[in-house]
Amino acid sequence: MTPPRRSTLRAGGRGPTRRTSALRSTAGSPAADQELADGVRQFSPRPVSATGDFLATQGKNCERRIPDAPGSPFSAMAFARVFGTVGDMPLVPTALHRDAIDVVAFDAMGVLYSSADDVGELLVPYLRSHGCVLGRGEIAQLYEECSLGKMPSADFWTTAGASGTSDEQYCRAHRLTEGVVALLAELDATGVRLACLSNDVSEWSKLLRDRFGLGEYLTDWFISGDIGVRKPDPEAFTTLCRRLDVIPERILFIDDREENVAAARGAGLQALWFGAPGLSTMDELRKEIRPW
Repeated sequence: MTPPRRSTLRAGGRGPTRRTSALRSTAGSPAADQELADGVRQFSPRPVSATGDFLATQGKNCERRIPDAPGSPFSAMAFARVFGTVGDMPLVPTALHRDAIDVVAFDAMGVLYSSADDVGELLVPYLRSHGCVLGRGEIAQLYEECSLGKMPSADFWTTAGASGTSDEQYCRAHRLTEGVVALLAELDATGVRLACLSNDVSEWSKLLRDRFGLGEYLTDWFISGDIGVRKPDPEAFTTLCRRLDVIPERILFIDDREENVAAARGAGLQALWFGAPGLSTMDELRKEIRPW
């Protein structure tokens, strides 16, 4: 059963936002991208930052219908024309708009769980201990295919040439980040919706969240093995917004990889880099995002 939504799409409860003809244009062509860019500029309440920081605009006067496909009118190219490229974006925003957050979405590895490099720190050693002779690059490629849902985990173990392996046994090595459950419980008590957007194998993700009871707090899980796309691909963030039915500006995304944080901002989300100076513990994260 899908849990009831606890959030609103309207900033400050002030009613529906304005729609522009530019945002309804049929997409894909450079002309359509330029039309969208012009529309976003026109209805931005404040001047758009040259660095591409979406937090400068908030988009409160410009409704964005969540795109249904990569070829939608809301292409990365159109937004890049207004806000700059991913590489232009600062990794840590100067301020969060705490009164404009309906959803907090967490990355898993390196945020919810303590191992940031689960392939190098956990998966490769586990495979080696079970007879796998593949190189690390080959293992990483195999893992990526599995984490895109191209094969079940059982086929991953077989293809890797590891004997006596199991999902349950492998997942025993994972640990929660210190303080994460307390933070999730605190956020959940405020009524904000909590979600996870992670690059992971479907079977492993489910085992871990069931083992640690994270489903009690995070009601929406978007795992690359289920949605068929990995961060920092913009489609991962498009899928998150579309399925949550929440506009990008009202989602706060937290990730430990800089490229994913930049990509999230490029898609219009508020985003924090967990691991930045002064933002590497759950206590520091709590101070950054609470209260709102």
